Amino acid sequence: MKRKILNVIRGLYFYYSTGATYRIPYFKTISVLTLVILLHFFQIGIIIYKLSGIKIDLFSMPDTSKAAKYLFLFLYLVPIYLILTRVFPKKSLINHNLDDSFLRKQRNIFFYYGILNVILLLILISDKISFNKAWMPIKKR
Repeated sequence: MKRKILNVIRGLYFYYSTGATYRIPYFKTISVLTLVILLHFFQIGIIIYKLSGIKIDLFSMPDTSKAAKYLFLFLYLVPIYLILTRVFPKKSLINHNLDDSFLRKQRNIFFYYGILNVILLLILISDKISFNKAWMPIKKR
């Protein structure tokens, strides 16, 4: 499983190693993975809230200036970024004689995964479709 995930991340690294981001593919790859993990935190928080009614304030920010909010967001994201740089060092992401078509396929898998996660998040935050309404028993009048 780890090898499959690593191949998908290599496909993402391959994508960022071309075009305008060819100078910073590792940074872009780890940054995208950080944002995907942040998206998963939001999904988990929403699911817990919808199923149990417990409100989880994942990223509490004081009501201050915009610069302070950016600073807090930076402080929340840096640990995730640093953990990902340790788990996926640059040496492990560089192409290990993998075929370009294979890397493109792996990259597409990641993009489909990202699209599915965004769709899931939209379903979770919509008021018309919620787990509370779907899982609650029908009340008799």
